Amino acid sequence: MIQGERRLYEPNGALKEVRAIGTYTSSQPGEPHRGGAGDQEAVVLCNVRGKDGVLSELLNDDLNVVGTLSMEDFVQAFKE
Repeated sequence: MIQGERRLYEPNGALKEVRAIGTYTSSQPGEPHRGGAGDQEAVVLCNVRGKDGVLSELLNDDLNVVGTLSMEDFVQAFKE
């Protein structure tokens, strides 16, 4: 965490963890969660390693995959 705090929530919306400035963590793939910032904007440095070109999966409330994000998706969003 570089600025602010990151709040992680369980898929059901329950607060799971709060990460403060200076926090460094490593998470295993396959742990669904929802994320957000605290009262202040958050700046988070992420190092994501995907598989087969997929960096992240987007899930619905039933935890079914409804979309994916690749490096190309992030590059295109940055260009826009």
